[in-house]
Amino acid sequence: MKNWKKIVAAVLCLMLIQIPVLEPFFSAQTVQAAASKTTVKNGFKRENGEYYYYVNGQKVKNAWKNVTVTDKTTGKKISYRHYFTGTGKAYRGGTFFGENYITVKKIGNNYYGFNKYSQMVKGIRYSAYGPSKAGFYAFTNAGVLDSKKTASLRRAFVREKSSAALRKLLGSPRRTKKVSGCYGDGQEYMLEYTSFWVNTYKDKKGKEIVLDVISK
Repeated sequence: MKNWKKIVAAVLCLMLIQIPVLEPFFSAQTVQAAASKTTVKNGFKRENGEYYYYVNGQKVKNAWKNVTVTDKTTGKKISYRHYFTGTGKAYRGGTFFGENYITVKKIGNNYYGFNKYSQMVKGIRYSAYGPSKAGFYAFTNAGVLDSKKTASLRRAFVREKSSAALRKLLGSPRRTKKVSGCYGDGQEYMLEYTSFWVNTYKDKKGKEIVLDVISK
């Protein structure tokens, strides 16, 4: 009987020796490998309709950043300035019933405008209804709001009044095309500028008035 007990004990011992030692399912090596595959955010990102800029996974806040994009028409690289707020969200404009508006914000001692892509704008812009006042805005080549020129543009744009003062401030349009209208028995035109259209009407005597401005 004792011999049988010795034999059974010996067999069990051999079985224990042959059973491999298994690592836990989530070993330190597994966790480390998974962590190494995690993507760290960097650069300009659009998330839930808003724009952010990341550096090593951290949002840039209260700062300007330049973002370079490729123009779809020309293929050229263009750099735009963006401003990221205290939450990391960039200032941006938007669209209201098909027309674009800009958002104007004070940063430091100056005011700047931003389009729907959160890009800082330059030159003359027309803003549809949005969080900032609708109408014309003029910005310098550095993007700073030119209050004096902005005021002049707004005085010059009066619906159904002469287009002469507004045309002088805007300069020559990129192109002019005739359009069908129902204002009178004369001819309506659309004057195309970089970021907006000016709708005018010219009567049979050659007198031209402004009907509307439409942002692109």
